[in-house]
Amino acid sequence: MATSAAVSRVRQLWQTGCLKQAEEDNAVDSLYEASDVDRVLNDDDLLERYLRVATDDPNRAVEILDDCLRWRKNFGVKSITEESVQAQLAQSPVYFLEGCTDMEGRPIGVLDVAKHVKDASKLDAMKRLMVYVLERAETRLPPGQHQMCIIFNMQDTGMANADLAFIRFFIECFKLRYPDRLGLLLVYELPWLMSAVWKIIKSWLPPRALAKIRFVKRSTVQQFVAADQLAPAFGGTCLKEYRYAPGDHAREDAAAAGGSRRRAAAATGSVPPWLPSCAGRGGLLAGRSSRARWPCLPSSCGKCTCRKPRASSTPPTSRSSARACKKTRIPPPCWRPAVALPLKERNSLRLCQRKSCNG
Repeated sequence: MATSAAVSRVRQLWQTGCLKQAEEDNAVDSLYEASDVDRVLNDDDLLERYLRVATDDPNRAVEILDDCLRWRKNFGVKSITEESVQAQLAQSPVYFLEGCTDMEGRPIGVLDVAKHVKDASKLDAMKRLMVYVLERAETRLPPGQHQMCIIFNMQDTGMANADLAFIRFFIECFKLRYPDRLGLLLVYELPWLMSAVWKIIKSWLPPRALAKIRFVKRSTVQQFVAADQLAPAFGGTCLKEYRYAPGDHAREDAAAAGGSRRRAAAATGSVPPWLPSCAGRGGLLAGRSSRARWPCLPSSCGKCTCRKPRASSTPPTSRSSARACKKTRIPPPCWRPAVALPLKERNSLRLCQRKSCNG
């Protein structure tokens, strides 16, 4: 584990050396992405990973870091969008299965080598696809997790799939461009015919990378990944499949952002102004699901003063009937979500009919 002093040293060396020289040459914008510069100045985890790759040598870490930052600008990493790689995503040989992890909690990515046929004319497009997938996977790592598990699916592969140029780029990505992101590489069912290719690839790998590689078969892969996290193709029981339709990623990102906002609102008590004041923490937004459904409310907040709506902030269609039962805190119809609910759940949202209720 790199110390905070070592991290600060790397940041200082890069600022006073590489960045200062670029500023003197008026070349900062042409050499670096603004977001990458900001990340170097503020993200300790990023610098720690470069230090680990450089075996805790700050000068070497700065060299690798600066080379990567310039590569990102030249390669146009920030310009790679879902639309620009849409044609490759539909039949992508490299993908991550949402929610699947190995025994260490690392997200699982799959490279179906049999789907990739060597074609020099498509090499650049495949490189851009690879970078897009890694960039997206990096931003979606679970909290506290900074590594990934990659399964090299070698089933049904032959020499036509042995694209050494693409494999070299793959190694370069995890070695220098996304350092210490690879936690485990599982080579699944390597055919005897491909053993000669592996000997060539092995010569490109440093000892640190070789220690992360395991050759597995159907009978041994579950030592590293549980059956319920593995697809049936690998002997598992997980039925998740990779499917892509144009716009899928944009919709997933929007849904994830919306879910984060809803969770934040429930945690902080920040709710829309037309909801009653008891709808925050422990109230209407505290429920069984992040979906827009009203939960069962076990008890009253005891301090609710929202029997009558605030005239200026209540939706026009709700102002005439926005009342809640003081006894049970069951929301009235005007506060129900604008989504279709099952009949049983709709019935459970009726107003309290108790005689003692003044709502």
